[in-house]
Amino acid sequence: MDIKEQIRESHIEFAESRGLEATYCPSEVARKINPENWRDLMDTVREVADELVDDAVLVVMQKGKIIQDSASNASGPIRLRKK
Repeated sequence: MDIKEQIRESHIEFAESRGLEATYCPSEVARKINPENWRDLMDTVREVADELVDDAVLVVMQKGKIIQDSASNASGPIRLRKK
């Protein structure tokens, strides 16, 4: 399984486990896959999140509200949630 597939599966696992009421930070996905060098994965984690947003699996949130921007283009901290 390549890294993007691992990241996609992790996003889905976090989203499913949190449900519609709770969110998760993209860094949680990166830390799960590579605890030592998680920051190196963040661009790919956000890229895969964008794909899942496009596939209507996730929504991107800031300050408790769904934003229309992508995870990669959002400015500042974001949270992700199951759609």
